[in-house]
Amino acid sequence: MQITSIIKDKSIWKGMNTKRFIIVPHTGTNGKIQAMIDYFLKSHVSIHYLVDQEGKIYQMVDENDRAWHCGLSGWNGQISLNHSSIGIEVQSNGYDFTDAQREAVVELCRDIMKRCAIPPHHVLRHADITRRKWD
Repeated sequence: MQITSIIKDKSIWKGMNTKRFIIVPHTGTNGKIQAMIDYFLKSHVSIHYLVDQEGKIYQMVDENDRAWHCGLSGWNGQISLNHSSIGIEVQSNGYDFTDAQREAVVELCRDIMKRCAIPPHHVLRHADITRRKWD
């Protein structure tokens, strides 16, 4: 698995991620990947990984650091999941996912789950943790 590193140093909290969950939202658009990368680099929103339609993985925040990708969130009694999750954003309108994306996300999730001892029932969609978005 090849990962392109584009570490974002702003809008993150160093060493503040307990890594108990993986959250997999989608971008809501099939727009240009560079525009999405620029958005994450310039906005207050951040994500650990971004997976494009070709299955290329970009790392934007170190896994040990907290990213702002969950917003107001909660699941099974846990609140504010930004501090305890790794986010994997998928470039998609929410309906169209490529085989390459699926394979990359599955491989990345399995790798993170193994390294961080995250159980399968802690891999969640954005819709599972917030009412604000359906992805």
